[in-house]
Amino acid sequence: MSPTKDHDLQIAVFDGGTDDVLRLDFSFLNLKFHKVYSKAFERFVDSFNDYFPQTEFSSTFYHQLQYDQPGGFHPNLYALAPIDFEKGTDSETIFKIRNVLLIMFPSDFQLASLVFYDKAASGQYHQSFMHSWRFVTHWFIKGEHCPLDEFLIKVDRRKIRSVNSFIKYLFKFISDRNDFEIAVESYLEAFSQESAKMAYINLCIALESLVKSTEGEITYRICRTAAVVNADSNTEGDTIFFNMKQFYALRSRIVHGDRTSQLSEYFFNLQALVSRTLVEIATLNMPDREVLYKYVNENGYGDKKRFANRYRKQIINEPIIQLVINKVSKYKR
Repeated sequence: MSPTKDHDLQIAVFDGGTDDVLRLDFSFLNLKFHKVYSKAFERFVDSFNDYFPQTEFSSTFYHQLQYDQPGGFHPNLYALAPIDFEKGTDSETIFKIRNVLLIMFPSDFQLASLVFYDKAASGQYHQSFMHSWRFVTHWFIKGEHCPLDEFLIKVDRRKIRSVNSFIKYLFKFISDRNDFEIAVESYLEAFSQESAKMAYINLCIALESLVKSTEGEITYRICRTAAVVNADSNTEGDTIFFNMKQFYALRSRIVHGDRTSQLSEYFFNLQALVSRTLVEIATLNMPDREVLYKYVNENGYGDKKRFANRYRKQIINEPIIQLVINKVSKYKR
């Protein structure tokens, strides 16, 4: 969706959040998160919205989002709204924020709705229309006994300053680096796939799109690229290379229509690997895939500091890092 110029104000509603998102700083984009199910947000909406009668908050559109959807009560809704109404925002910025947060924090945190407002002669705003998306979760891959809150976005509050600093950097990076666009888009598409197998394929495509290679050596190049970009040591490099070979073996079986048995075992490790690969590419400030190709050819595991003097590993999501360096079992055909 492109930026909308016909409306004066937009508020994005995300599902799958926690109060951790309230600490995320998007003031550099004139945006701030609010918890939808709160008195503070009720007062915030009433301060500019004259479309609904000033009665109970339950009469507003946001209450409908909270309660009147398939699946019942949605307690994890968070709204992203402009700080200065006069400056407003646009859809492209909101989608990029979604992209940045899912790259850094793979989770069920998803853009659920965009609410558009027009400014009335009185100076207040009235709701014009809204656009909504289906909420998709992959909790079932781990099994029905898995706690659902495991998939909500979580931010280590001890690292909030580093997280906010990297948010600002990553937002600019993905805006400027068009050569990695397919990798980012394929990774993000996995979160909207209801089919776990198709989501897995999207994750594989994200890594494939980073590699400039001939068909005969593509498996090796993908495995090596993932390992060199992510590893901090020879041991980690060997593990990531091994894991990637197992992930790609499963990918090949899926695209050839064969039955698979290890999807649940590999899925979240692969998702973590793609997430961290994109984070590392941004941290290394890779300008394009040509430079990435040269870097992988000329460097080994743990050589990132030699490549970039100012390289500093972004430890913004330690559980995801652990999934990347944990060795998976060998694929059984």
